[in-house]
Amino acid sequence: MTASETPLCEEPLGAERQLCDEPPMCDEAEFSAEVEGLVADFAPRLFALLEEAGVRVDGRIVAWGMAFEDHADVVGVFEPIMRRFRCAERAHQAFSRRGKIRLIWCNPDSATRYDEST
Repeated sequence: MTASETPLCEEPLGAERQLCDEPPMCDEAEFSAEVEGLVADFAPRLFALLEEAGVRVDGRIVAWGMAFEDHADVVGVFEPIMRRFRCAERAHQAFSRRGKIRLIWCNPDSATRYDEST
């Protein structure tokens, strides 16, 4: 299944409405696997814009972004900013006018657990 093959009805999806009146194309397990693959194929890449303090002394994330095939959406952490850019690199350039900003692509495998007790 591709995004363009997704069956859409003209009626908006509501609490009491079905997306389509078509019969199921497969069982629940197969459909779940199909849509999970669809989501994985079209998921945006997550990135952060990090403001660096000093020369590798400290840093803070000033914005989070989602990079899609044709644009990137950015949301500020400390300021009420919501902007769309042509790409993550353009967002990085715009934020870099304020100071030393790094574009960091999110790597879930690099995550560490934050321990508040230490």
